[in-house]
Amino acid sequence: MHIVLNSTYSMVEVALCSHTTVVDALCVDKFQASGQLLVALAELCRRQSITSNQIDFIVANAGPGPFTTLRTVLATANGLAMAQNLTCVAVDGLRALLDEYRTTEYPVTVALLNAYSGDLYYAVDSDGQIMTGILYGSEELKKLLQQLTETTIRFIGNGVHSHEALIREMLGGRVHIPTPNPETCSLQIVATNGYQQWRAQEHVSEQLVPLYLKNYSS
Repeated sequence: MHIVLNSTYSMVEVALCSHTTVVDALCVDKFQASGQLLVALAELCRRQSITSNQIDFIVANAGPGPFTTLRTVLATANGLAMAQNLTCVAVDGLRALLDEYRTTEYPVTVALLNAYSGDLYYAVDSDGQIMTGILYGSEELKKLLQQLTETTIRFIGNGVHSHEALIREMLGGRVHIPTPNPETCSLQIVATNGYQQWRAQEHVSEQLVPLYLKNYSS
């Protein structure tokens, strides 16, 4: 059994998993995460009649995402890992979002997540080739859009809607935004990718660090 933590822009999901199966899960409001994550985990262990000694490792969505929520989740995971001598697995939330919604119907997909103040975390999946980073403002988004020459490009993620007008202005009828539009990756894909990474010993370490933290000095 292992722990999976997935933070979104409104809540933190904590789960007990076996292989890629989510056995039990609870949601905690992100504003209460610092005080309630361990409480939720203890409740899950009680419901499943297991002890902390039966936990094998910890998986966490390591970002990108809201700085304070991400910091709270990773600090909790690192504290548990140190106390219980567990290894940690860092799942890239942008790549997980692309993995979850990959389809041959749209060879090029752009995932955009809100980085606040008009900025965006982005990932472009072009036939399995993935490019990721941060876009500071609309001018950098324009530069990215100018590089997208494919016939139809799909856009997903919670950063799409606030920039939809610019995207459609730049790309015209070559834009596909699904309905509903997935805002972030799911707990299930974090669990799946995390277990697969643990099996392959990829992105496994003693402590988790946030991915793609915004450069606040810019």
